[in-house]
Order: sequence, then structure tokens, then C-alpha cells
Amino acid sequence: IDIYDPWVNHKNLDVSETSYFVKLPKNRKYDAIFIAVGHSRFRQEGIKKINLYRKSKSVLYDFKNIFPGYT
Repeated sequence: IDIYDPWVNHKNLDVSETSYFVKLPKNRKYDAIFIAVGHSRFRQEGIKKINLYRKSKSVLYDFKNIFPGYT
């Protein structure tokens, strides 16, 4: 499990949390992506870039409905 949030200050994380947070997601790594916050950064990156992080057989859930059709 990786957690990516561009607004998280990694210096302020508890030691037990640091292993989950990544500074950038990796291409073609993830079986599932959950967008749980509506950061403008995700809108700016766009769905095409976010889809690059997914494996070919994967799911994407957009709980904030930033990208219609992925809820």
C-alpha cells in the first residue's frame, strides 16, 4: 500500500506512517487507485497521467468525482 498526498509534509509524519507515504507514485505499479481527496493537483495532472500509475488490469475509484465515470 502506498499513500500519495502532495500536500503532506513528510517531515511531520510519525515514524509508523512514513513507510506508507510516497513522494510520487510509480508508473504501472498499482492494482487499485482510490482518489479520496479533491486536491487541485490531481485535477491538474489529469486522468491520463493518473492512469499511468495503474496496472493494465486495475480499478480506479474517484470518491470526490473529480473525473466523472470513475466513481
